[in-house]
Amino acid sequence: MTADEVGFISTLLILSQIIAHFSLLGFANTGKFFPKFNVTEGMQHTFLFLSSFIALTGYTCIGTAVFLFRDVILTGQGEDSNLLSDYFNFLFPLSFVFLLYNIIELYGQMVQDIVTGRLFREFLRRILILFSILLLFFKVIPFEGFMLVWLVGNAIPAVIVLYKININWSHFWKPDFKSLGRAVKRELWLVSLLGLLTGAIPLFIQTASVFLVKQYFGLADVGVLTVALNFAAIIALPGRSLYSIAYSVVASKWAENNLDAIESIYRKSSLNLFLITLLLFVITYANIDNILALIGKEFSNGEEVILIAAFGNLINAVCGINGTILNTSKYVKLDSYFQLFIAGFCVLLSFVLIPLYQLHGAAVSICCMFILLNIYRLSFIYIKLNMHPFSNSTLVTLAIGLTGLFFCHLIPERMNPTVDFLLRTTFICCYYVFFCYCFKVSEDINLYLKKVVDFVKKTSKVCSASE
Repeated sequence: MTADEVGFISTLLILSQIIAHFSLLGFANTGKFFPKFNVTEGMQHTFLFLSSFIALTGYTCIGTAVFLFRDVILTGQGEDSNLLSDYFNFLFPLSFVFLLYNIIELYGQMVQDIVTGRLFREFLRRILILFSILLLFFKVIPFEGFMLVWLVGNAIPAVIVLYKININWSHFWKPDFKSLGRAVKRELWLVSLLGLLTGAIPLFIQTASVFLVKQYFGLADVGVLTVALNFAAIIALPGRSLYSIAYSVVASKWAENNLDAIESIYRKSSLNLFLITLLLFVITYANIDNILALIGKEFSNGEEVILIAAFGNLINAVCGINGTILNTSKYVKLDSYFQLFIAGFCVLLSFVLIPLYQLHGAAVSICCMFILLNIYRLSFIYIKLNMHPFSNSTLVTLAIGLTGLFFCHLIPERMNPTVDFLLRTTFICCYYVFFCYCFKVSEDINLYLKKVVDFVKKTSKVCSASE
């Protein structure tokens, strides 16, 4: 695709995700109430009914408003409004699909089954999108046909997962709100209101950056920014599933007042996430020239953007589940207020930096969001709960990653970017895994690697015996 087309699709996705977020009316932020709904199967389906009813009500209101103010929205897009005007109606089914994903993920967090939703949303959906891109790439369909196939590819996994998750529809249509009590209901609505404002702070800041870039520089630069942020987001992928499952687990530990268990989860989540995300960051940093060579000259000015945004995601990973701990605690209101402050500051920062530094300014504002938010959360949890996620293994892991990056730069460059990419990635992975295993930085990962080694040894013995 051209940078313009990538920028257009990015804008369409962001608008759809914003509509989906606001349609839930902040109910996605109610993780601290999971233990109250997790008593019986009937109560679980009460939660699902409530979230579905709120989401459909919110979607109807917001969708109607978007439809009525269509001309106003498009008028603000300036010269780049042609693609958005042609495909504006795609906003409605696409935002509804994302709303379904949000409801399914919220229910999965409560019943501690995030695998089903993630498998279809993160894997099958991307396979179907890749299929639509290949059809366009080989000129099997025009761009108009691609948009239809792309929309269907986004929707199919959501429909399938509705049949896969364990829903007892007889319980679903008989919600039991009486068991909650007035105090819980009142607190539920208050937390939802705060969640409406703070639940998608990273998305809001990214949205502000994207639209500022679009207004100042056009859809082509939005396309470059989108590609860069997508590469940076690869580093954040390992944490997304962990944050989802940790929500209900930490909420239940708060209900039991088991601070020792929360601290254990806090430390393990930080270390294991840092191990994986640091490896991805080092691979990205070492191969940045190869990545840009593969995606084309049109996106060549996204190098620093990738690295700055990736660094922000790395900081977020090493700080573990501090956001989950606060959002499921009695301190959720204070955390929400500070998130609002950070959001306002970073949006103002975007207004200042983007006109001056273009895409780099957008990346810096996004990175600052992660740094400031995590500094606050780390400090707050340490002062109030006397917990922090770091250990000697954190420093050892950092040293292994940095030395691996240093030795990787000693490898001579190859003319073919694909070959060079494979060589550097293979070296980094072997070096990193070997020394992490030798220094025993993580008991969990060492145990997993030991099982892999034992399996290989048994397999080789069986093969030798058969010969």
